[in-house]
Amino acid sequence: MKMLIGALIAATAIGCSNYQSKSKTHSKSETPRPLKPLKIDDRPFYTWGGETDRIFGGLNADSYLIRIKVDPKNKWIGGEVEISISSLGPYFETLPIDLIDRLRVSKVFDQNGYLSFEQKHDKVFVRADLKPFETRSITFAYSGHPLEADVPPYHGGVNWDHSKNGKPWVGVSCQLNGPYVWFPSFNDHTQEPQHVTLEITYPSDLVGVGPGLKTTEFT
Repeated sequence: MKMLIGALIAATAIGCSNYQSKSKTHSKSETPRPLKPLKIDDRPFYTWGGETDRIFGGLNADSYLIRIKVDPKNKWIGGEVEISISSLGPYFETLPIDLIDRLRVSKVFDQNGYLSFEQKHDKVFVRADLKPFETRSITFAYSGHPLEADVPPYHGGVNWDHSKNGKPWVGVSCQLNGPYVWFPSFNDHTQEPQHVTLEITYPSDLVGVGPGLKTTEFT
């Protein structure tokens, strides 16, 4: 296996970049509005953007550390995502984190231990007890078989393709979806972190390419 580590700055683009691994080369407890599938040419997709959820007006995702393993043979992804989350004033008993339901969270924890959570309706509701103006790093372990992109690079999820020489060619297509189709995140267009670190682990006969600046690569 090989690992690519890269850094992104001010990266709302983490949700809509088309990374490819190429061959050899709430102040109040509220029920969030559901993300409804729309259709383009009779194909459903999930959208983001539009009016900001009132919950996100009191929260900020300061940074992301995304450690993800990609298994092209089984069309599987998994890993851990650490999000630095700040309250902009309100107290949040529960934090709503976006992640499509077919990717399942196995555990959530911070520096003090494991946190209780419930996953439903493309959300992960975490019992965090985040105090006013508190900043805390929360980690989500997750895995599964993501949606497959049907109209890359615009929407759908992950595209599992092959190069001319038969090697896996894997990309992320979520410009119209937002990042929650492949990792836990605040799926809101106002949530622009100051820094993102992306660590991709992939088969050793492939080359990893990601958005931002490559800092390290090793086998």
